[in-house]
Amino acid sequence: EKVTWESASKLVVRPGDVVRYSLNGKNDSKRPVKNLVLTQPIPQRTMYVLKSAQADSKVDMQVTYSIDGGRNFVTNPTVQVTLANGKVETRPAPAEAYTHVRWSVDQSIVPTQMVKVAYQVKVR
Repeated sequence: EKVTWESASKLVVRPGDVVRYSLNGKNDSKRPVKNLVLTQPIPQRTMYVLKSAQADSKVDMQVTYSIDGGRNFVTNPTVQVTLANGKVETRPAPAEAYTHVRWSVDQSIVPTQMVKVAYQVKVR
């Protein structure tokens, strides 16, 4: 595992700015890699931009999300909301509830193959 961070210049962000995170992975081994999973936390003081997760179209992947600090991942997170009349409804989780984005690769990654994913967050 090798992690590096790059920025074209000194990055200054303000509340309301949208920041795009891109992850690029490469199989540097001499064997195919199976069950590759890329997990990214939503940085503190930011909020996930709903439906912004993208994956390289050359690789079959499933995108899932966590709203509980990365313990559980689902395709469409939901929360229980208590209405004024006391009734409890299940609703889509709001953007501010998302804590992690995960991409699960559904195929083997051959040697030298690249995997590219991205997502956006809004600065709070």
